Order: sequence, then structure tokens, then C-alpha cells
Amino acid sequence: MNQPLTIVSQHVSMKRHFFAWVFIVTGLALSYAMAKQILESLAPYGWQKNECQIIQSDVVHAAGQRPACRHALAYRYEISGVRRTGSTWRLDPGVPHAWCSDWASFASRFRPAATVACYVDPRDADRVVLDRGDLLSVFKLALPLGLVFIGIAMVKTRAPMFPPSKATVKRMGRGLAVCLVLAGAIGTLFGGVLPFYGSFDSRTWNQAECEVLSSSLRSSGTSSAPGANTRSRGHFIDIVYTYAVDGRNYVSDRYDFSAFGSGGAERLAQVTDRYPPGAKVPCAVSAANPYDAVLVPGPSARYLWGFWPLLGVLFGSLMWTSMRWIR
Repeated sequence: MNQPLTIVSQHVSMKRHFFAWVFIVTGLALSYAMAKQILESLAPYGWQKNECQIIQSDVVHAAGQRPACRHALAYRYEISGVRRTGSTWRLDPGVPHAWCSDWASFASRFRPAATVACYVDPRDADRVVLDRGDLLSVFKLALPLGLVFIGIAMVKTRAPMFPPSKATVKRMGRGLAVCLVLAGAIGTLFGGVLPFYGSFDSRTWNQAECEVLSSSLRSSGTSSAPGANTRSRGHFIDIVYTYAVDGRNYVSDRYDFSAFGSGGAERLAQVTDRYPPGAKVPCAVSAANPYDAVLVPGPSARYLWGFWPLLGVLFGSLMWTSMRWIR
């Protein structure tokens, strides 16, 4: 090793332990805070199981607000002969849904008049939830604990970090390849396969008449969608509508099943102009689940754009293969 590289290697090694302890301390602090929050949210696993009857489970449109919809939930239960009511789904509700159709899918889990299991705090009968929490939330600790393990590895390693050996480059390349393949596969599943399947299934849904409640564009980040101005923000069609099934009103905002931003504002404004508030328009409603509706049923060529994450699978596979040439 020549002298310049030796100096660089020594300089990197001097700072390695400092950053290692930063990773360890930060990881431990985050792990403690997250573990405390997770344990509190999973407290209902020690609560008493009971039966609750759903009184209300509706998607309510909040005009002029974001998010545009919320879920109105109410249920009754009985403890020691005393009838009580509750409205809490679970202690940690997670991130509120941004779209009315997401709330509709959630509301469909709690049909009115249905009897479901609920869990009552034995120390306070007024504390009750329908869901005890997600046990998989413990995996959130993987990120802060990962920082701890990285810090420990940096402390224990004795090999020089610069320049990296061929074996190190090979391991890092294969790791990146695996990440690309996994990201591409997951992106294809949620961005291409599931939306296309939903659109294909909606061909057989029942035709209904929907009344438009609001019609606008929602911007979110920078769009890379076909036809979009890369310097502008990406836009989504945001049309909220209501419809009736068996005398009961429902609310949704699903225009189609596309999972990606739809492009520039000018082109999409022509779409929202066709759905002014108060207009009666045709829509399709699922016969199996009246909470599911869509304005434009059936597949189309634009769903093929949801399969672009397959490029990640391709590049990841090529990168994995190319690592064999490093010897």
C-alpha cells in the first residue's frame, strides 16, 4: 500500500470508533423509546375478551378538509350487566388514511349490526378496543437495533476500511442487488399486479348512480408519470362521491385502480371538469362489498405503467450475475 492510501486508511480508522459509538448510543435511545411505545400499544393483549355489536361504521365526507374523509365508528358492549358504548378501534390507530376509498376498505371490516370480539381493560371498563394491535410492530425495532449492530461491527472490525477489498466489494454488490430485486418485486406487486387485478375484477361489478360531492386535483411530490412536467408536482384525481346500496349511503373517491400519480395538472383538470360537484354519474359497485366502488371500471393500457419496477428486478439480477467476475 502506497503512502497516500496508508494516511487515508489511518485517518478513517481514527474516526471509525467515534461514529461507531454515535450509532450505538443513538440506536439504544431510539430502541428504548420505540419499545416503550410498542408495549403500551399492545397492552390490550392482557385485557378481557368480550363481545361488541357494531352500531355505526360509516365513511363521512368532511368538505374542505384534509383528509377529505374520516371513519365514524361506534359499538356497544355489556360489562357486569351495564351496557356501555365505545368508539376506539385500537390504542395505536396508525397513520390516518389519506383517501376515502382506504377508509371505505377499513369500514367494511366492521359492518353495522355485526357482532365482533372486543377487549376491555379490567381496571377501567370504559377502555375498550376492537383490535389489540399489530404484533408485527415489534419489527419496527429492527431499524434502531440495526444501528446498534452496525456500531458494534465498526468497533470490532480490525480490517482497514479503505481501500475496500474485492471480497467487500463483492458482498456490497450482492447486497445491493438483493435490495434492487426485492424493491422491484414489491413495487411490481403493489403498483402493477394488484391494481390490474382490481381493475379486471371490477368489470363484473354492479352499475350504480353516484353523486359527486367534490372534484379537484391533489398534488403530491414530483411526478415522473408519463406526460407529466418533471419540474412540477405530481397530481392525482381527487373526486369524492356518494352512492346508495339497499337504502344505505356510502362514500368513496376511487377514480380507478392506478397506484401512481397520473401526470400533469392541465390534462387531469379536463377529467375533473367532467365530474362537477352535484353531478350524477355512472359508477360500479362491488356486489360482495358495497364499500368498494370505482368511477372507471375495467382494465386499460395505462395500468401497464405499474409494471415499471420490474426494471429493478432486471438490474438487480444483472448486478448479482456481474459479481461473479470479481475475483
